[in-house]
Amino acid sequence: MRSGGTGPCLLLADGTYEASVLLVDKIWERLAPTVEGEIVAAVPARYALLFTGSGSEEGLSEIRKEARRIYAEAPYAISDTLLVRRGGSWQTWREE
Repeated sequence: MRSGGTGPCLLLADGTYEASVLLVDKIWERLAPTVEGEIVAAVPARYALLFTGSGSEEGLSEIRKEARRIYAEAPYAISDTLLVRRGGSWQTWREE
């Protein structure tokens, strides 16, 4: 995965608790203008937080694939569900 642009991004913190970054509103407020559309994220394991914009088909495809792979292989798996940030909160992403 690459970072930046309109494609998928992997957020790195300390290699253990990246999942908790999902709860830090200020980070998502700053990142929102850098993606195409709404922020769509996945937290497949405690050490992995993937995100992209809802307007990036490539990004959505990549984080969906990576989330499933990491979730299946991770010793500390959380979920392969994609989430979308709307109105300052996270909701389950549903393809339209």
